[in-house]
Amino acid sequence: MILASLARYYRRLAAENDEMGNPKVPPYGFSEEKIGWILVLDKEGRLKTVVPNLTADKKPQPKLMSVPQSFKRPGTTPKPFFLWDKTSYSLGVETNKNKAEAKEKPFTSSEKTFDAFKQYHLDLLQNSEDEGLQALCRFLQNWQPAYFAAENLPAEMLDANIAFSLEKPTALIHKREAAQTLWAGCLKSDEALEGLCLISGDTAPIARLHPAIKGVFGGQSSGGSIISFNKEAFASFGKEQGANAPVSEQSAFAYTTALNYLLRQRNQEENNHCLTIGDASTVFWAEADDNATAQAAEGFFAHVFTPPDDEQESAKVSTYWNRSAKVVRCKKLRPNSLPIPVFIS
Repeated sequence: MILASLARYYRRLAAENDEMGNPKVPPYGFSEEKIGWILVLDKEGRLKTVVPNLTADKKPQPKLMSVPQSFKRPGTTPKPFFLWDKTSYSLGVETNKNKAEAKEKPFTSSEKTFDAFKQYHLDLLQNSEDEGLQALCRFLQNWQPAYFAAENLPAEMLDANIAFSLEKPTALIHKREAAQTLWAGCLKSDEALEGLCLISGDTAPIARLHPAIKGVFGGQSSGGSIISFNKEAFASFGKEQGANAPVSEQSAFAYTTALNYLLRQRNQEENNHCLTIGDASTVFWAEADDNATAQAAEGFFAHVFTPPDDEQESAKVSTYWNRSAKVVRCKKLRPNSLPIPVFIS
């Protein structure tokens, strides 16, 4: 029930725009990631400039950007992301973990991950006629990790996520039509087994692994899973991984994207659907026949769960809490509101 509601919530978010006029959540196959820097290439694949993609806060942070979807990378085998990645993959350099050497040599080479990133993209892009994709191929063919120092690139870039653009910072290569068509083909898995999805009820390709959930209090920065079968003791009837609780690839993407949206730790005006109670991250959302009603219910719960500092306003919230403790129906607290379900997880 919770996962089905999250999938419906994703569809609602996908139909809404943020303050910049963009959909609140990315489309299938994409995820919002913290991209700190953009490498601007010319048509010959030469590096023109490097542009920071950071917030204007006192302590600048990488901005979120919709990019081809990330995934968990367990084990030691390098697994590059498509058209973006952290510097150890995209440029072959990472922060020098030897503190004694770090002042004189702030970075070290990571040739294994760079070679994987390079070969992955050359295999996928070399037959494309798109000038942006060809520019990236030329860049990767010519780039050497040692160029990071030779190009005098800022040390602040190290370990950050990097995206690529053509000629100007706004012409992002991963947003080119040819790139998105190519990525759509990559998303189709011939190996995926079809089955009945427990969320949608449709027969569709079943997700073997579900996308990572990020932003949980105390969780790993790379994210975790709420549905996972990584040991034989958890499996049944000889089934492997996601086949034990079949959820389609589309539904798995929808519920995890919605949950990641709720878990974003942002200012209260932008996302007040997540709070930390003790050591647990708690999220909530509502369902209604129209978005305005759902948003009103969510706003009410946000007000209740996040009391303001002002004493008079706090007293009002305290009254809500006291009435709720006495099992007063929300209908009496908000006479004009309709009974609508609110999910708390």
